[in-house]
Amino acid sequence: MAVLVPDPANAYDPNALAVYINEHHVGFLPRDIAWQIRPALADFSHAHGGCLVACAAEIRWHDVGPQVVLLIDPQPLGLREEDFETIPDMAATIRRLLARLDEQSPPLSGADVQAQSSLALAQKDLEETDANYDRAPGDWPRVEAALRAAADRLAKAGDPRVSDAWLGLGRATRYQRGRRDDALTALIEAVYWGRDNARAWSELLDLVSAAPHVPTLLALYARVPFETRKSVLSLLLSMTEQRDRLGRLNPVQGERLRKGLLDTAESQRDKATVATLTGYAGLAAEKAGDLNAAIRWWRLAIANGSTDVTVADRLSIRLVKDHAYQEAAQVLQQALAGTPGTTEVAERMQRRLARCQRNSST
Repeated sequence: MAVLVPDPANAYDPNALAVYINEHHVGFLPRDIAWQIRPALADFSHAHGGCLVACAAEIRWHDVGPQVVLLIDPQPLGLREEDFETIPDMAATIRRLLARLDEQSPPLSGADVQAQSSLALAQKDLEETDANYDRAPGDWPRVEAALRAAADRLAKAGDPRVSDAWLGLGRATRYQRGRRDDALTALIEAVYWGRDNARAWSELLDLVSAAPHVPTLLALYARVPFETRKSVLSLLLSMTEQRDRLGRLNPVQGERLRKGLLDTAESQRDKATVATLTGYAGLAAEKAGDLNAAIRWWRLAIANGSTDVTVADRLSIRLVKDHAYQEAAQVLQQALAGTPGTTEVAERMQRRLARCQRNSST
């Protein structure tokens, strides 16, 4: 049994929470977690006559030594599971920067032709420097200086290309040792100046994938304009399946991210995202052998306007088997009104549609 003991005299952190097992001090809770949960622990202790919070614990052995895992139920404390999560340094930085995206961007209708030319040259220099493995120590700072100068001029002119300049700055600083926070700041500026800049959003999320934190990813996605979300959502879904470049989001957190994205989309009435996510969930349910759940998810996708060929194909096959020809025809018509993929796929769906129409009319 583990006991959480406040340590207000701690020289490093007055909010410190020490962990004791069998009266032996085994360590402290991470600082960011202790700061979040200590008020709830104090309230619980006061309500229960000064009793300290205790919970079951496990000691797991790894190559680097033992790890103490606390099996604490957050509900009696009025807390959530998320309150016990360690926030990566990168996520904490992004949370500080998010306020910038809550500001109103100025209208951009100007043009500075000379600054645009300077930007084009700096972007070319960026690509060449990135590809040059024999680059000199001063190459990245030179590129950065040129991009910053272009960004300043474009911003003063109200030129929309300012977003691309900040995107370049984000890339240039990202590749320099110890410049992670500068890269994050630049990429946040890129999406501040160009909310519809899908390349900037993708670059930002690719950087964040190095230390993925679900609440932070959801906070970012909530700020992406609807019309820009398609490519961003594709990147996030690849992260949930560990198919992104780094693959550092574990399956449990991947499932949590998908659920959070769906909740966000539903609360914002973003039907396109809901359609994509429910179609995706249907395919996952079919793969797991739960056809009833798959059909339920696919119907939700269609109801939200999905024209996904795979969803329409799989759902219409199931509906035809159940003799639901009229519904199958509606599903196929909706998909064919979108982008049905290859000619072969379109012809196959047209043949199935004709069959459904014949059977529904008899």
